[in-house]
Amino acid sequence: MKRCNYAMERLLARVYRNGVTPFYTQRIWEKKTLDGNLFWGIGNFCGIPVDGVIEYGRKLTELEWQGNELFFSDENQKKLEKEVIAAYLALKKQIEEDFSQWIFDLIVSVDEENHTGCIRFYGLRDGYHYIEPTQENLSGFETEAVLMETLNEAHLETK
Repeated sequence: MKRCNYAMERLLARVYRNGVTPFYTQRIWEKKTLDGNLFWGIGNFCGIPVDGVIEYGRKLTELEWQGNELFFSDENQKKLEKEVIAAYLALKKQIEEDFSQWIFDLIVSVDEENHTGCIRFYGLRDGYHYIEPTQENLSGFETEAVLMETLNEAHLETK
């Protein structure tokens, strides 16, 4: 399920109207903790060491929240918006195709005032969302355009 605040609805309308396709050079990787639990990351995982991870459950979800922060910055707001949404679409596509047996949250934010964007993603474990994807939580973001999407949820419910 995808939810976004009003600022993100306007941003998406602009970006889609100008044409955007999925594009991001980095791919999501999959690793196992020392005790065999899967976790996912991208790039250097924000510098967090991944070889000795022993977390599980909620703690592993929280680790992914910290490690999977993709930061974007560009003074050209239109270029920034297109880059962030293209990366979001690419990551969404990879998660749906390569990790379809797992439920993920994908969170996108764009701060128009500071010309920055951020994408975070994490696997859901024990039904735990780092940020509950509710309209109430979205309304708390007043200066940022925010999108929250839970992926693979419907696919798994039909199995």
